[in-house]
Amino acid sequence: MNVSEGGSADYAVSLKSPPSVDFNVLITGHSDTELTLSSESLSFSPANWRIPQMVTVSAAQDDDALDDVVTLTHAASGGNYNSVTASVVVTIDDDDEAALVFSQTELGITEGGSARYEARLASRPSDEVEVLISGHSGSDLTVSPTTLRYPPQNWWLPQTVTVSAGEDDNEAGESITLTHTASGGDYASKQGDVTVTVADNDWRARVSLAADSVNDLKISEDGSRVSNLMAKSFPATPPGTNKGIPVSICFSSSLSDFGFNLVYSGLTRTLDSSGCNLNAPLRISGDSAQRRSRFWLDPIADAVDEPDEVVTVTVLANPEYPLPAGVQINTAANSRVVTIEDDDPTVVSLARTGSGAISEGGSVGFTVSLGRVLVAGEIIDVPLSISGSGVVPADWLLVKNPGSANTGVRLINSRTAKPAVRFAGAGAETATLLLEAAVDNTDEGDGTEIFEVALGADGTVANGFDRTSLQTNVGGGADPHETDNAFSVTVSDATSPPLAFFTQASSSALESGGTQSVTVRLSSAPTADVTIGYSVGGREVAGTDFKIAGSTTVVANTVEAVIEISLIDDDAVELGEIRTVELTLETGTGYAVSSRRPRHVLSVADDDESLLSITAPADAGEGDSGVTDRLYTVGLSAASSSDVSYKICFSGTATIDLTKADLTQADAVPSADYQPLLDGEAFGAHCIAQRIPAGALASDRAVGIRVRGDTSLEQHENVTATLNLIGKPPLGVGIGEKQATHRIHEDDSLSLSIHAPESALEGDAGSAVKNFDVRLSAPAPSAFTYSICFRAAVSTATNNKDYRAIAKTGTRYNGCRQFSMPKSLVSSGADVRMLVYGDAVYEGDETVVVSLRSNGLPSGVVLAPAASSATYTITDDEPVV
Repeated sequence: MNVSEGGSADYAVSLKSPPSVDFNVLITGHSDTELTLSSESLSFSPANWRIPQMVTVSAAQDDDALDDVVTLTHAASGGNYNSVTASVVVTIDDDDEAALVFSQTELGITEGGSARYEARLASRPSDEVEVLISGHSGSDLTVSPTTLRYPPQNWWLPQTVTVSAGEDDNEAGESITLTHTASGGDYASKQGDVTVTVADNDWRARVSLAADSVNDLKISEDGSRVSNLMAKSFPATPPGTNKGIPVSICFSSSLSDFGFNLVYSGLTRTLDSSGCNLNAPLRISGDSAQRRSRFWLDPIADAVDEPDEVVTVTVLANPEYPLPAGVQINTAANSRVVTIEDDDPTVVSLARTGSGAISEGGSVGFTVSLGRVLVAGEIIDVPLSISGSGVVPADWLLVKNPGSANTGVRLINSRTAKPAVRFAGAGAETATLLLEAAVDNTDEGDGTEIFEVALGADGTVANGFDRTSLQTNVGGGADPHETDNAFSVTVSDATSPPLAFFTQASSSALESGGTQSVTVRLSSAPTADVTIGYSVGGREVAGTDFKIAGSTTVVANTVEAVIEISLIDDDAVELGEIRTVELTLETGTGYAVSSRRPRHVLSVADDDESLLSITAPADAGEGDSGVTDRLYTVGLSAASSSDVSYKICFSGTATIDLTKADLTQADAVPSADYQPLLDGEAFGAHCIAQRIPAGALASDRAVGIRVRGDTSLEQHENVTATLNLIGKPPLGVGIGEKQATHRIHEDDSLSLSIHAPESALEGDAGSAVKNFDVRLSAPAPSAFTYSICFRAAVSTATNNKDYRAIAKTGTRYNGCRQFSMPKSLVSSGADVRMLVYGDAVYEGDETVVVSLRSNGLPSGVVLAPAASSATYTITDDEPVV
């Protein structure tokens, strides 16, 4: 069977014949894999042996791009099925792909300049990956580095490549493709390209396109505004261009029916499609510092309502009239976008759906339609008027028909006598609306009133309607249809008996929302109290999740009553799902149930949340030997009604032993700084999988690390445990504290000591070099500096007469000096030196004292108590006179 990474699949386990006794089937083989099973043990009996049992296999996400194959072994025990086995091979279809990823695949450089890009791997490789960069040989490009290496432990880190372009003497740019070829692991033969474009800097003049102002980039189809553009050459005009620089003016548009006149140099060219003025080029002329020539775009009007046309104008080299030497088109500034605003209005139509009169409490449908579909960014506001003799906004309600898409449609000021319909964005064209007649309990005389619905009057302002506050932005505005612009409907008084309906079909609330009110209404006021009954359904349970009365009463001479639903809040995480209370009106005495809104659904969202968090053990030292077990705490803030599966993955500066320790093996010592404690299922190299059962706050299994003690000096080290949910978590369950870090304090130290050379005779003349030895008790984990001082105050020898401190380079110094202890060494070598001068004077034996200073030593390095200073004796070899 196959299962996608991050997904799950099911298979069934069944028996071919009845067993003699109850027995279990144990499923194994998925430890240390990305698979988790819904059940690892299946129970069969003589009573249920015919029923297949389902097993859900879930595959977690990983970083690599390899498909994994896992064999699940099913072993039976008991009765006539004892020792019977069967296997299921599961192939995990990986959704990652081994590929090279670049921060940019196109790079632009100017001669003499450089640029950078980053290269990384898309997935964790199975082995170290080496990427060779080629393709630049023989070009002016220099690439550094040309080899990239990605070890598996930090495969995700991007590496920076610097590309530099050398200078050349020609006037041509270059385009070079850098090919990246990978080798190693599952990245063998993977390739990726980065294209480098080198812009030549030897041009003496560049041609570009400009406009006098932004107004020249927006023109009107009726010709009241034209575009004034110029082609110009800057900064200097090369020799040999006294006849001007010939260029072509080219156009392109997403529309095929645009049209305008191109006017330049006394010529007029009519263009009705994309193309260039090839036969008669525009010539750029002027002084030697900057040349320019203007041209105009004069739109050709039509009578078609259409979106504004966007035309790209570009200056290019004319193939029939080559550019003079030393002139180049500046491709970064040789085009401009010009908008041609349409001047034809969009026609708006109004049409009723259906016919005949309606009663109070009923509704009439109608549509407001545009003459064309809007495109992205367009807005048309259509004003409406709803009137009639004695008709006021309280007599009606304007809403969108819930059974229609109404793409891009919104109602504005819908409770006033002059509402508006806004059409906005791509696809907006038709509004399907309902005008609902309110029940007013007023005797209308003849029993009827007439609603007049019409489009707003046409006007002279830019948007086409009288109201200047409208936000219509299409060229030409919008105008009402000449005939399809109004309708009327007769509304008769409510019938007897009155009709009962809900004022709203639905509402929503949070579980903690308290009491919710639902209003029921009669189409006319009764002369006596009317009790309205209803049934209660839905997924919420009355008495447990909410409280409600069995009926409500409309008081005489009123039309409304309220049904109160008191929601009961609890702390249970109920899967975060939406549950409902459904009220359905039932026919009773003194009223009938309307078909308008006989049902109300209250959606109740559970707002309880359970957060899964992890806490680290208290920081502690590593110790000098043995092991200590340190446990992390994982738990939910509230119990879930479903199992919660998760994994804990370890990382940090401490080194990990990937063989996992069992809590029962107290004497097992890790081969590195620590190893994970396995009281759960292995989940990849650095991870442990566990599960919190439904109704529980934590797993009954521990999770932690086993820390090894040693006497080696190291830095303080961290172990970070990261928490992730496995598969799709139950609704309402999320991650709280995702990471917890435990610090392993370094409690070892190294001792630093100094040792003097053996004493020797001073001699009668000249000098001799003497070396002091500075030593560590063990190799240094990293380089550090220390200070020594020649202590003239406690020495009997005289500085600069009997001896002199010198550096390794021979430089003399007085007093104190800093030296470096290299990494992994126990001695700094012959760094601490002095010159001993010979003389022919009897002085007796003299001493030189050299001391180490504790100031500035790194943590973990201390001075040896008995060897923090050293004394060298200069033995006098002159006779006593």
